Amino acid sequence: PDGALVQAALANTRGWFSASGVVDTDKVAVLEAALNAIPGEDSSERALLLGTLCSELSFGPLDRRLAVAAEAKGMARRLGDPATLVQVLTLLDNPLQIPSTLGERRADGDEAVALAEAFGDPEVLYHTHSQCQVNAVQAGDFALATASLQRLRSLSDRLRQPTLMWMTLFKEAGMALMAGEPERAEAVAQAAVDVGSGSGQPDALTVFGSQVMFACMEQGRLGELVGLVDQAVTDNPGLPAFHAILATAHLDAGHHATAREILERAAADDFASLPLDFVWMIGMTGYAVVATELRAAGPAAALYDLLAPYHDQIPFIGTLGYFPTSSTLGGLATVLGRYEEAETHFAEADELTTRAAMLFYGAANQLAWGRMLGERAGPGDVERGCSLLERAHALAAGRGYALIERRAHQALSDWT
Repeated sequence: PDGALVQAALANTRGWFSASGVVDTDKVAVLEAALNAIPGEDSSERALLLGTLCSELSFGPLDRRLAVAAEAKGMARRLGDPATLVQVLTLLDNPLQIPSTLGERRADGDEAVALAEAFGDPEVLYHTHSQCQVNAVQAGDFALATASLQRLRSLSDRLRQPTLMWMTLFKEAGMALMAGEPERAEAVAQAAVDVGSGSGQPDALTVFGSQVMFACMEQGRLGELVGLVDQAVTDNPGLPAFHAILATAHLDAGHHATAREILERAAADDFASLPLDFVWMIGMTGYAVVATELRAAGPAAALYDLLAPYHDQIPFIGTLGYFPTSSTLGGLATVLGRYEEAETHFAEADELTTRAAMLFYGAANQLAWGRMLGERAGPGDVERGCSLLERAHALAAGRGYALIERRAHQALSDWT
């Protein structure tokens, strides 16, 4: 009976958490019962149960995730069994998806891919490349991210497994968003939700809704979706990062008082109420966008200190990404009057968005940089700032980034 319980617990997973923003307490209970039913010494079954438990706790307390992950990884390494180790490393990626662990996750991901290539199981190989693709984008390693996504396409085309087909499609949509191609992103997201809903993925609609929100954000239409974003906040209480997107939607709609109220509520505890899970960077970036636009110095200072250690990272979760942290820090530093720091951050973001052909975020960074130079108004600043604003305006007008186009036009009008 114990063996049957262990096998049932291990079989009842899609390779990562059961649903976005939720801890499936029933699955956790079964996994804990299976762990209690077998001996405590090292075994492949115990390592895999621990890895699966950690994955199911992706939206649970960080200290428990870290403890279970350390136990699972340590056991898998002591066993010396490549098949167990590769599965454990893959299971642990999502629950450890916080910015301070990026280096560790990249090393584990490279090791997992190498093991999976030798191991030969195409589904295991798919999941190793999936985690590598996300981590590579976060680190700005776009060559590796592109190669990993190509491998995911070929594997899902070959296997025709619905979950993997859904994943590949939503990742394609996520990369279209990063490239600043909102129309293509929305079309691919629609294909993804059709496959995901048809195969019973519990968060297919949540993924689709978030991708549509970000496509509309790039098009300057997020303010039209305040009601839908508000509903998403209600429907996903385990994803408080959605509150930051709601604040952004109110901001874009011109509801500045409401946006400020949401921001200040989150800033009351220095943003500690935003759980340190894999969407933390998305939520923090959303609040930083609002704090920058509203010139909210108190929240901006807190956000700057929290984000500064990750200046070279990009918030990205596979389904979507957000402003490079360097660009976000540039805006926050501007609010704080720290113009030299802002210049350094904007320059770092410009290199990153240019190298990655991230057109929307590149235009947004040029807009913010140009505004900062006009505010600083040192020797040559206004001329440089006008040039940046003109570039942002031209790119936004050509690509349909309506809000950036309007803000760049307004800034240029104010100066002339």
